[in-house]
Amino acid sequence: MFWFLLIYLLNVYTYFTSDDFRYHFIYESYLPLEENTRINEVSQIIPSMINHYNMWGGRIPAHTLVQFFLMLGKPIFNFINTLGYLSLGALVYYHSKSKENHSLLLFNLILLLMWFFIPEFGSSILWVSGSGNYLWNMIIILLFLLPYRSYAFNNNNIVNSKVSSLICSILMLTMGVIAGCTNENTAGAMICLTIFFIIYYKWNKKMITTWSIFGLIGAFIGFILLIKAPGNYLRPQMYGATESVSLMVYIKVFIIFLMNCIDEIGFLILFYGMLIVWKSYFLKKNYKINIISLCYAIASALATGAMVLSPERPLRTLFGTVIFMIIAISYLYADLVNIKHFRNRMLFLVILGYGLFISSYLPALVDIKNTHEFIMNEHVAIIQKQRNLGNMNIKIKQIPTPESTYNAFNGSANLQLNSDAWFNQWLAEYFGVDTIEGVKE
Repeated sequence: MFWFLLIYLLNVYTYFTSDDFRYHFIYESYLPLEENTRINEVSQIIPSMINHYNMWGGRIPAHTLVQFFLMLGKPIFNFINTLGYLSLGALVYYHSKSKENHSLLLFNLILLLMWFFIPEFGSSILWVSGSGNYLWNMIIILLFLLPYRSYAFNNNNIVNSKVSSLICSILMLTMGVIAGCTNENTAGAMICLTIFFIIYYKWNKKMITTWSIFGLIGAFIGFILLIKAPGNYLRPQMYGATESVSLMVYIKVFIIFLMNCIDEIGFLILFYGMLIVWKSYFLKKNYKINIISLCYAIASALATGAMVLSPERPLRTLFGTVIFMIIAISYLYADLVNIKHFRNRMLFLVILGYGLFISSYLPALVDIKNTHEFIMNEHVAIIQKQRNLGNMNIKIKQIPTPESTYNAFNGSANLQLNSDAWFNQWLAEYFGVDTIEGVKE
């Protein structure tokens, strides 16, 4: 309830931004047409996503959710998205916990790690379009992986009849297709992690189940659908990307990307390295736990490396990287939490974490609230007033650049009413006026 209230407030004080205005309508073009159809029914999302697949990209699960959330409206989204954030924390917890009793300390540690290390929190959690692409995509991926992780430490198969095996196989095939079609770099790492689990079953002389193979096949199908979307080959033209890039260019881009993101994941990597060395050599030599934890860490590294193939590399693309690394770290903590002196140190770490959390949450809330008040007073109220007066060509103030990375407008405020004609057009379309222009004063 504590975390629900805090995250819910951040959602409430975050207004629509950037692509949110575009996805309120059936996707027919990158830019608005003379007539655009507002999405008011679930059935309208289907033709929209077909167009999106052919014109823009293959992340159909993400943008289907985005258009569904936008159709429901912001108040309902605020509630659902808060539950989604806590669900992600719960999924990380269930991927991490051992077969022992539940640990409130471990769950608190996970929530703190998510708060401090999720990159561009506002863009990947609070922004409607961003949450669909990162938060909700990761929920789908972790749901798909959960049976694999559970079976790794379960001596019995999760199904015990041919009928249930067939049903589970069909469900995992379907879920695999959806999960494979979520996000290019994270879905690729997910497939590698799935293969790691199957190899782990073989290594431990566990039966390789039918559902696990069908899930892997589904993930491959979804991933192929994702990367082979016709829109993927049209979109790079908008960024001026060339068709062929040399190996040296890839290496150079990869190094630059790592240098830019080291502040986001560097501490997590260092933390993980210290923990696994400490655990392996000084506490408990539980090699099975170490191996599974290492698999999540490798998946984290793969999710980072894959971004070199992308024409755009904002820090929020590290979302999957961070979540997989948090699982790897939490996995080791879950194995150690029953050791008394370690549990006491963990309690101290969580208490310290909450002290730092309060000192970072309050400034973030103030910054997000200030941006929200500016938009409601200087944008929404003025646009609605001018439209009611019959003025269909409106000038409004540009949004001041936010200070906090927890603010969804940090990184997108420079798009608001600036030089991006597509945004100005979609904003005007959303409010039902002819033109909207941004001015500095």
